[in-house]
Amino acid sequence: MIDISTILRAARAKIEREECWTCGKYAKDARGDKIGTKNPEAVCWCALGALMSQGVTHDRAAEILDPHVPPDYPGVLGYNDYVATHTDILALFTRAIEAAEAQGK
Repeated sequence: MIDISTILRAARAKIEREECWTCGKYAKDARGDKIGTKNPEAVCWCALGALMSQGVTHDRAAEILDPHVPPDYPGVLGYNDYVATHTDILALFTRAIEAAEAQGK
């Protein structure tokens, strides 16, 4: 089984460039239309969508990222879509990666 930290790193790499991150949809194609997170035509993902593109279920993705969302926000979905900047989301992934590594996951 692949470590959670490895999956998080792969998901973070998907959205490393700002143009590869999105809000409001799990994934979008080049036209900006909603598309499946694992579809090869996907060009950008939200935080959850990036993890889902790695084969993680929606619920598991939220379970992994939610503890690392700033305490004033109820979860990663709303944080990604309504509050966070691209830099905030990369920092969220960094916190999640560090926590997974500290736990040996």
